[in-house]
Amino acid sequence: MNLKTIGAGLLLLALAFWQFVTNGVGFNALVLGAGGLAVVLFGAMGRNIEAERAQGTADFLTDPGGAIVDAATDRLGDWLGEATKPTQEEFDPDAAIARYLENRPASQPEPAEPRRYVPRFGRKGLGSAQS
Repeated sequence: MNLKTIGAGLLLLALAFWQFVTNGVGFNALVLGAGGLAVVLFGAMGRNIEAERAQGTADFLTDPGGAIVDAATDRLGDWLGEATKPTQEEFDPDAAIARYLENRPASQPEPAEPRRYVPRFGRKGLGSAQS
């Protein structure tokens, strides 16, 4: 249980109630109430609501185009940084097979006399597998 998140949710519910009392049922009261309930439920489940995500959501609701451009420019440096990282060494299958052959266990000796196949009856076989 995350008490800070539950407290934030209760604050949102109080703001929703204040909006309801002053303006009646409106968009702000409904959004604040739904958000407050969601945050309280997240807190009861032990999850944490990050302030960055809440700010990004509020920016998106007020100015969707600007929020998308801001998010893209914030992440552009990360995207370019990933593109300039040195790549990992490429996988060489021949070297992997050579390593396996060097480290594999010694083969087991062949049996002295080969096994003979004896026909069996039914799915579970009502005969001996070897003679």
